[in-house]
Amino acid sequence: MRTSEVQQKLDEIISVLSENRLKEVIDFASYLRSKEETEELFGMQIRSKPYIDWLSSENNIYDEVFRDDGSVICSSDKGCFDEIFNFIENKLVEIIDGN
Repeated sequence: MRTSEVQQKLDEIISVLSENRLKEVIDFASYLRSKEETEELFGMQIRSKPYIDWLSSENNIYDEVFRDDGSVICSSDKGCFDEIFNFIENKLVEIIDGN
């Protein structure tokens, strides 16, 4: 279908819709636009060099975070989230800085 045909068909549909239905059409069109923008941003992120480097086998942080016995490097009985988060953050900084 050509652009002019699509535009004509949309004009015909819109001309018979109630105000509530028009609002739904606008909401749906806005959703489609934001979804497209989100997908484009996501695509740019996953194609970025830092992200690709981070996923490479040379930067397998899990080998460093988890010991051979399955335990996690942790200095707290309350949980290891902060230690693991800081470790991962430092590794990402190293990767981005090229160290």
